[in-house]
Parts: sequence; C-alpha cells; structure tokens
Amino acid sequence: MKTLFKLFDALQSHNSPERTAAGIALGTALGFVPLLSLQGLMAIVLLFGVRVNLVALSAAFVVAMGVDAALLPFCHHLGTILLEMPALQGLWTFVDNAPLLPFFRLTETSLLTDTLLAVVLPAPMYAISRALYPRIQKPLYRWLWEQPFFRNTMGTRLYRLYANYKKKDALRLSGFVTAGALFLVVSLYVYLFAGFHIKQQLESVATQLNGADVSIESIHWTPLSPKMELNGVSFANYREPMQNLLVIDSVTASLRPNLLWYARLYFDNIQASGLHYDTDRQVSGAVEPAPALSEISAPAQASALYGSARAAMGSNPLINLGLEVGTKDFEGTIRENYASLEVREHLRSLQKKLNETNNDFLNLETRVPSDRDINKLKESFLALPNEDAATPPPAATLERHLTATREVCTQMQSRVQELEEELFAILKMSDKDRSRLREALGIADLSQDDLSDALFADKILNAIERVSAGILWLRQIAHPGTRMAQAVGQSRRLGAYHTLYSFDHIAPRLYVASGALGTPDEALQGTLSGLSSSPSLSESTLKITLVAKAPALHPLSVTFNADHRADRQESLQVETGAFPLKHWGLHSGRGLDFEIVAGTATLNLQMELSNDRLKSAFDLAMQDTQAVLHSRNQTLEEILNSVAKHHTNTTLHGTITGNFNDLKLHLTSSMGVALAGKVHHQFQSYTQVMDANLQDTFERFTFEKSLPLKTQIDRLKKKNVDPALTALKALGELKASLPKPVS
Repeated sequence: MKTLFKLFDALQSHNSPERTAAGIALGTALGFVPLLSLQGLMAIVLLFGVRVNLVALSAAFVVAMGVDAALLPFCHHLGTILLEMPALQGLWTFVDNAPLLPFFRLTETSLLTDTLLAVVLPAPMYAISRALYPRIQKPLYRWLWEQPFFRNTMGTRLYRLYANYKKKDALRLSGFVTAGALFLVVSLYVYLFAGFHIKQQLESVATQLNGADVSIESIHWTPLSPKMELNGVSFANYREPMQNLLVIDSVTASLRPNLLWYARLYFDNIQASGLHYDTDRQVSGAVEPAPALSEISAPAQASALYGSARAAMGSNPLINLGLEVGTKDFEGTIRENYASLEVREHLRSLQKKLNETNNDFLNLETRVPSDRDINKLKESFLALPNEDAATPPPAATLERHLTATREVCTQMQSRVQELEEELFAILKMSDKDRSRLREALGIADLSQDDLSDALFADKILNAIERVSAGILWLRQIAHPGTRMAQAVGQSRRLGAYHTLYSFDHIAPRLYVASGALGTPDEALQGTLSGLSSSPSLSESTLKITLVAKAPALHPLSVTFNADHRADRQESLQVETGAFPLKHWGLHSGRGLDFEIVAGTATLNLQMELSNDRLKSAFDLAMQDTQAVLHSRNQTLEEILNSVAKHHTNTTLHGTITGNFNDLKLHLTSSMGVALAGKVHHQFQSYTQVMDANLQDTFERFTFEKSLPLKTQIDRLKKKNVDPALTALKALGELKASLPKPVS
C-alpha cells in the first residue's frame, strides 16, 4: 500500500521531477548489476542515503532487469572484445592486481559490460526522464484517478496516516547506517563461510584444467589464519583414456595476510604430500583399469614399464632408445611367421602320431576281454567241471586274460604319456623359432645400452611429468581465474572469467630432458611409483629442485622428493610469488611451459637420483640454446653435445640464461654410450625381458593351436585306456575272489 501511496504522491507533486528522474536513473543502474556484487551493494548504499522517488526507481529497476536479460549474449560478446583488446591490456592488468578492484569482478565478460552500462546509462536516462515527466504527469494522474480502485484507496485511514508521516522531513542518516550494517553483515558472512566458496572455486578451476571431475574431501581454514589445509584432493589427469586418479593426500598452504584486500586467495607457500595414483578408482566413462603392476608376471611388468617409456617419449627424434620393440605385437608377429616356424611341423607330426596311435589302440582293444567274456568266465567257475579235454580250464583262461590285458594297459598308458610329453614340449619355443621371431621383432638389434638409457630416461621423464602436473594444478589455486564457460558465484549470470592470464595463449614450450614429455595418461603405467616398484629401482631416492625466474614470471621454486628405500613416500613443495604468473601455461596437459616475450630468463633444474644398486653416478649437463631438429637415423652421440662424467653423486643440473624473442628452447640431456656402459650391468637385460615376454606369448599361441590335439589325447584316454583299465580291475577282483587251493 505504501508503494501505491508514493505513486499518488509522485503524480500529484509539482516539485518532484528531479527526484523522479533520479529514481529512474538509479533504478536503471541497479537493474544492470547483480545485487550481491560490490556494484550492487554500492547502489543500495546510495539508495538509502539519497532522496529519490522509490516508485520510479522500482519501475526502472524491473524494466532494466528485463532488458539486461535480453542483452545478456550481447554483453558477453562485448565484454570478451574489451578484455581481449590489446590496447586495454595494461588497464586490465592494473584492475586485476590493484587492492579492492578485484571485488568488482571486472574480468567477467558479462559483468564488465553490465558495469559499463550501469555507469553510462544513468546520465541520459535522468535527462530524458526530467524532460518527459512534466508532460506525462497530469494525464497519467487523471487516468489513474478515474479507476475505482485508486479512488477508494485514497479515502482510507491508512493513506491519511501515511500523509502525516510524509510531512516529517527526517534526515536520511539512518539510511546510511542501515546500508553500512547490511554491507558489514554480507561481508562477514562471505568471509566466515569463505571455506565453502574456496572449496567450490578450487574444484571448478581444477576440473577446468584436468578435463574431469575434481573432488576435495574437506578444507580446514579459520578466518584470519595464515594456514589452509586441503585433504583428499583427487582428480583425473587431463584427458582420456584415463585409467587411474591422481591423488594428493594433503595440501598445506600459507596465505598472504591481506586476503580480503585483494578479493582472492594468494599463497606464499604450497606443500603437497602423498602424491600417488589410485589404481582402485577410475573416472566414470573411462576405459577399464589395467591390472596393477604388482599383480602381473615379472616379464609382463617389465614390458609394461618399457612400453610406458616409449609412450612417454612419443616419436621425439632427440632420443632414440630402441624402444620400438615395446610397442610390437608379439602374437601378430607369431601369426605372420607361423608358416615358417618349426612348431607348425611339430604339430603336424604329432597329429600324424595321434592317427597312428588311434589305429594301434583299435588293434589292442581286440586283446582285452569284454564285459560279456568276463561274466562268462565267472559263470564257468560256478559250473561243474567240463570233461571235454579241448576246453581249457577257467583258471588258465583267467590267467591268459590277465596277462593280455595287463600288457595292453601298459602299452596304452606308455603311448599316451609319450603323446602328452611331446605335446608339452611343443609349447616350449625351439632355438630356431626363437631366433626367427627375435629377428622379426627386432629384439636382436637391441643392446643393454638401450636398456640403461631407457630406464634412466624413463625415470627422469616421469618424475618431471608428475612434478609438472602437480605444479600446474597447485599453481592454479593462486590464479585469479581461468576462462570458464559458465558464470560462477551468486550472480548466476551468463559470462566467463577472461583475464590476461588465460591459458590458451601460451606459444613456446620448455622441453625438459627429452623434448615433448607426453601426456600424463600416456605415461600413467610408467610413473615414478611404478618404476620404483621394479626390482632394479626399488631401493632408490629421487629429489628434484626447479627454480624459475624471469621478468614476466614471479619467482617459482619447486622441490619434489621421493624415497622408495623403505616405505614409499613422496612430497611436493612449491614456493611461489603472491601474484599470478603472467605467462605460466598449460599445453594440452604436456609438461612445463612458459613464454618470454622479451628479456632474460633463467631456469635452474637440479635432480638427484641415488640408488643402492647403482655402482656409478654421473653429472649430466643440459646444454642447448636453440631449437634443434635431428633425423631419427642419427645416433645419440651425434645428437647430444655433452658426455657423462662419473662422481659420487648422481646429479642432473642445468642453467640456461639468454635473451629470447618467441624462441622455443629445447633442453637435452647427455645420455650417451659412456653413461650406459657404466650402468647396464646393474639392470636386467632388455633382451631377456623381451624374450620372456615372447615366450609367454608363444606358449599362449601354441596352446590354442594344440587344443584339438589335447582333445584327441583325452578322447583316447576315455575311449581306449579307461575301458582296458576297467577290464584289468575286474579280472583282478575275480582272481582275488577265488578260493585258495587246498594242499
């Protein structure tokens, strides 16, 4: 009713055009911004503190909300253009890093456009409303007064009470106090329950980065506390097929004290512990997980590890480790060469022997008495003695049958045993077949040098892969926001965070150790944990320290520790600046990336790998300051520029300093013959592993081929041997039942 009364006041008053126009202007601004945004709160404070026509404000607010909903796609498009405009990048950088300004969320596309409209439209709306209001006031009032509802309302006691109250020209100081209290309550609520919002933000950012759902079990943070703990962070790594989840047991972060001042979380230090792949969990819709490495045979385990090294390095021409065999199809190779293998002739020969044995058993069956003959023999012992001299006595007949049946059973059992032994021998690969298949697979061309390089390179690759994956995810916790398809927060508006720090504009890549590292899912089975569980690397420790500093990069220090000598323990610690990295990027889930537009960049990478089974150690210098391309036919010595040196500690280190202008920097490590020659005695021979894998595949293949022969042998047992043994048993029982002769 009060709103209706104020409408009458506005239409009757002769000195309210300014207040009415101001209400329309303020309502227009309020309708274009979310009420729970900082812009909306400022408009509400202004509303409580100034005298405007609330009816005009309400009407303008409703109309502006409808117009804003209709213009939402346009607002999103215009905001994207403004945020991507090169001339405004300096402005957005300042807005995104200045105190308090991030609260306005101007890096959200639709909210940026709405804020601009809320700033620009009130002035023309005030001028237009001020000019039109005197012309439409009286006609509109006369039309409303003609309506019965309004005439009856004006005569009520409630309206008279309102008219008396209206005459009290109270100060609007109470409005400012109310608005300030409201602002304080909203701020305290957001601050006290920020843990829930932080959890949602972290899960959204991590899900965006990884391409799969990210789950955080719990978050522990007390307001004003400089420490935050996250427990049970699990997420799928980047892309399908994803078989396992990468799990971080706990993350402890040190926060900057000016948390609310910058409207986002900034971490000075992040430490994660318990990085591992959970083989018992899988992403919905992903492929079935492969058997755990500990549950399969040693040859198959080694083959999986070497195959993962091949997958991790891809077709990188900088390192040729001879791992093509790891991707060979053993069964397919055996099938292709089956016509020329000895096993084929052995199976044919065994089939011929089976046919001959079957014919021989048919002849031997004639010497075994039938059940009818045995029954007649039993009856002859009960009948009166026969006086016919030509008829042999029953006892002589029994002895003759026993002797013949015993000989037949012995011969049949011996022949069946020979057939089974020969069939079993066929499953074992002959030297001739092994040589032929090794040549077809290319195993003969491999050397123990290849094995040494493969194992060491694979361990380094996967260690750096895991560190980089952890760094990228953890670093984004402090990131101000990534480009998202849906709006976030309480505004529930269409829009996307779009900042200068977007991840899809990073061009060059830093290649560590081998060039392209491969995606984490490609190297999943060859992770650091998987390799360390192999017999040759189970007693190892690994420490990686990475320090990066550049004009566009804030200082970043990463330390990764893995101790597999007793209980397998791993930890990751990140020391980073408070502000987001301008050129820190993620390239399809691959490796460590950064871009230097101009200036000097320095990267220090130190890796220490110690193993109780390694008798020698080495110092690998990483040297290369230009993009290099090599043919795959070139040897390692021709590709790599440095030679391994042997010391008491195993250290891989490198320092690269130079001026770059959109230059791709490739780092290569010296893994030549000099290194491999010192360590290959400590590893299992790669050729032996592949031979064992080949033997397993060969046995499975020949077993399938020999199944018909095995069935025929079983049929011989059931059809010939078993009846003969039954007859021998019956004759023996008959002889035992006869009375002993009296002396």
